[in-house]
Amino acid sequence: MSTHEDLRPARRPTARTVAVVGFAAAILLIAGFGFIYKMTEFALTIVKDDIEGFGAVAVAIYLIGILPIVFITLWAILTGRFRDIERPKYRMLELNADLMTDPSAPIPPRPAARPRKRS
Repeated sequence: MSTHEDLRPARRPTARTVAVVGFAAAILLIAGFGFIYKMTEFALTIVKDDIEGFGAVAVAIYLIGILPIVFITLWAILTGRFRDIERPKYRMLELNADLMTDPSAPIPPRPAARPRKRS
């Protein structure tokens, strides 16, 4: 059994999508190189500086600060949290419009998430 979605040809990325992905990749590469440079600089500070603890504390703080961000981002990507980032905005506007017309009306429950399509 196949559905109409299975028969659709694959969509080609638009020029805007390619530009956004390229820009994001460039920013991540530049930021990554900057982060690696700083980490190397801190590690070298530990080895040759008079204040040996300065570099160790800075490296530990960087790692402790960045690891949760990395893990939360990976979790969000793997669980599909970034699939429809526009829906909450429109839901908020719809709820606001409903509340403006009838402030005593209860807030409707959140709609169920669409099932993820496995490829």
